Amino acid sequence: MTATRELPFPPFFDGANAARWDYSPDQQRIFAESAAWRRAHAVKPAATDGLNLHLLLIDVQKDFCFPGGSLFVAGRDGDGAVADSRRIAEFVYRNLGRVSAITTTLDTHFAYQIFFPSFWVDGDDKPLGAHREISTAEIRSGAVRPNPAMAPWLCNGNYAWLLKQAMFYTSELERAGKYRLYLWPPHCVLGSDGHVLAGVVHEARMFHSFVRGATALGGFGSP
Repeated sequence: MTATRELPFPPFFDGANAARWDYSPDQQRIFAESAAWRRAHAVKPAATDGLNLHLLLIDVQKDFCFPGGSLFVAGRDGDGAVADSRRIAEFVYRNLGRVSAITTTLDTHFAYQIFFPSFWVDGDDKPLGAHREISTAEIRSGAVRPNPAMAPWLCNGNYAWLLKQAMFYTSELERAGKYRLYLWPPHCVLGSDGHVLAGVVHEARMFHSFVRGATALGGFGSP
């Protein structure tokens, strides 16, 4: 029966928390309430209900989901990702008895990514800014170049090798005829506040995991 009907929101859920960067759910409370919720609504364990509905949530992380994040996805209404976080949580709660598993991907980067300004300097060794393109021609002319500070730990001091690899990377992008290398502001850096999931999404996936006896899956990803 549970698999064919929507469920109410649990008492701890507050949709307004979707707009709070600092919101961190009480995971112990979520676990403590899950057993009673399962019994009250006759929710079966995911492994025994005969369903196989997998929800994939892509990069629902703070740097994308809040105006204070490095790459907030505002959408046409200006609060796009904030509203989406609330809707995602509501969808999970309503369909708790239908969704078998939830996987959340995590965009994951480090301090010196080739598409971060930190990777590059200009011809005067000054740092570059975000939201600009870099062409192979600029590298070849010396107008921009890989940051020499990376050479000692990235390629054992072999800067010529680093320069060659950077040119190969940009030239391959251009050869495909689609785009040049674009510099993004630092975002979703491993260990940063912006890397973690929006609080209401994390809350929903954990409650689903405890109620349904399903693993809360996640994965790192970095192009």
